[in-house]
Amino acid sequence: MTSTYTMRSSELSEDFINSLQQMFRGKKIEIKVRALDDESDYLLSAEKNKAHPMHSIKKTMLTQANKVKTIAAMNEFQAVLDGDTGWATEEEMLSDMADFRRARLNL
Repeated sequence: MTSTYTMRSSELSEDFINSLQQMFRGKKIEIKVRALDDESDYLLSAEKNKAHPMHSIKKTMLTQANKVKTIAAMNEFQAVLDGDTGWATEEEMLSDMADFRRARLNL
């Protein structure tokens, strides 16, 4: 039986040792310990890498916002088809239609 544990050195405790003793009761065991590099420290050491996650997060947020805008625009368009325009002027209607087209193209 092989078990691998990944933890911080501060998390080592008597309870952990006791659980190992119970798990491998009466058996000879080998314990190897090695330090793991924190990948996030390495990745964030370069400015380009720091910017990439933020760019991805912003891009995802914009995509989601555009989907919400599109859903709202489609609901408004459906209201028009149902005969409930809600527009006071033709200019408002044309502005909303332009917003709908823009939102649709950004999906």
